[in-house]
Amino acid sequence: MVIFLFLSGVYYWFDASYSQKIYPGVLIGDTVLSGKSLTQARNILNQKIDQLSQDGITFQCSEKEIKILPVINKSPTGDIVDILIDFDIEKTISQAMSTGRSDNLIQDMIDRSYMFLFTKPVDLVFQIEEEKIMSKIKTEFFPLEGIDAKYYVKDGKLLIQEDRVGKQIDYAQGLQELNYNLKQLNFSNIILADRGTKSPEITKADCVLMIEKAQEIVNLAPITLRYGGQAWPLTKEILADWIVLSKNKTNPVNPTLTIYLDKDKIYNYLKKEIEPKIDEPAKAAKFILQSGKLKEIKTSTAGLELNILLAIEALADLPNNHLKILNLSASRVLNEDIQINTDLGIKEKIGTATTKIIDSTEKRIYNIKQGSSIINGILIAPNEEFSLLKLLSLFDETNGYIKEMVIQDGVFKADYGGGLCQLSTTVFRAIIDAGLPVTERTNHSYWLHYYSPPGTDATIFEPKPDLKFINDTGQYILLNAQVNTDLDLTIDLWGAKDGRIVTKTEPVVYNVIYPGNNFIYTKALAPGVKNCTVYSYNGADVYFDYKVIYKTEP
Repeated sequence: MVIFLFLSGVYYWFDASYSQKIYPGVLIGDTVLSGKSLTQARNILNQKIDQLSQDGITFQCSEKEIKILPVINKSPTGDIVDILIDFDIEKTISQAMSTGRSDNLIQDMIDRSYMFLFTKPVDLVFQIEEEKIMSKIKTEFFPLEGIDAKYYVKDGKLLIQEDRVGKQIDYAQGLQELNYNLKQLNFSNIILADRGTKSPEITKADCVLMIEKAQEIVNLAPITLRYGGQAWPLTKEILADWIVLSKNKTNPVNPTLTIYLDKDKIYNYLKKEIEPKIDEPAKAAKFILQSGKLKEIKTSTAGLELNILLAIEALADLPNNHLKILNLSASRVLNEDIQINTDLGIKEKIGTATTKIIDSTEKRIYNIKQGSSIINGILIAPNEEFSLLKLLSLFDETNGYIKEMVIQDGVFKADYGGGLCQLSTTVFRAIIDAGLPVTERTNHSYWLHYYSPPGTDATIFEPKPDLKFINDTGQYILLNAQVNTDLDLTIDLWGAKDGRIVTKTEPVVYNVIYPGNNFIYTKALAPGVKNCTVYSYNGADVYFDYKVIYKTEP
């Protein structure tokens, strides 16, 4: 009995001592989180990830090495970024804190006893753009690889790029190692494995043997692809890039060669160059709330979808059919209309947010108003995942956007939709106000005055990042977006409250960095002349606590 009371006392003392701390034994890789509060753990992870953001991860092969940064800024304003690795610090420390804490008392006692004696690893939570990273490292290390000979066109003439003996680099293993290291909070250099010499399968001699057939295909250019009043010419350069030679090795002494067009490259061309010009998403009806009832203000419209598989088959058969014109086809895509025979349970405002755009340029204001008109009146069904990017895209003139000046790659450049991040930020704050689960959100990489207070912003850009949330209220949600005469942008979410309680702290700003002047030497200016291309922005770490308590059924 005495032993039981003693152990019980030790257990409850231990539990009380760590009530606001991570239990002993919890770590990520070599980083110990034991005994740390949420704030302390957050600071530790932020410091390590901030250092990674500056140093990057080095990939090596032979004497060559490159660095991959988690976030690549495409404009100094921070509106346009390419996120290759997106770390979820909040989810990581939440998992660390919840380790040893469950609804099972017996299991918790076993887990805590184990953690007191041994370690309990927790993985760093992150999302990674594997295709983009793979493409980047392949491009950089391409000069080291062995390659096949292939055709290309220069100045209208069909030529042969010579084959090359080189390395066989294992990119897949390098990417696996990257994923494993990141989980362990390990940002060490990654050595790309050299799997030996890669000899070409298709040589220049092979290309010479088939050059007459290749020339026949190239001579078909220009081949015109048509849809409606639009036309896309396939040039000699495009056709030459699509040509593939394969070698049948059944008879190793005298292997036969086959020439054909690469369906993957045809698919990529159609997806990039043509599909965006033809495809039109089906658009849902729009509504307003009037006298407690939904009133339709815009009917739904059908969309269009390129019949891409038919086009691929027709183009892949070019060596046989020798067509000069291909009329593309598209299918109608219907939108399921919601039958408004009830009020759908929409009766009150469940979330709202307002930001000011009065100090924006006229073009920025125009784009914000245009984006607001696109999303205004949208209904979000129960359990539906809302995607702001899906509603607002494409970012071009077809959606009514205009170009606003940004600085991209060190040069002033106009881009469509400048300012839409103000809209995404306001939507994000309304989502938080309603207590809805956010499934995707990325903050800006710079501290911009448009989005004060800092740390509560959300950036969007095609094709990523996006802003997403799930409607888990069990009822439809009506989204209203308006810009008033005072140039206040307001997002209102209408639905039915379900008793959830939402609390949010004010953002905490720390680790503020004040940048100095950064000079780039150029021959574009006269000697001694200076030109300010962009003003500096302060950097900082920011966090806020966001908590939602759901009402439990009696």
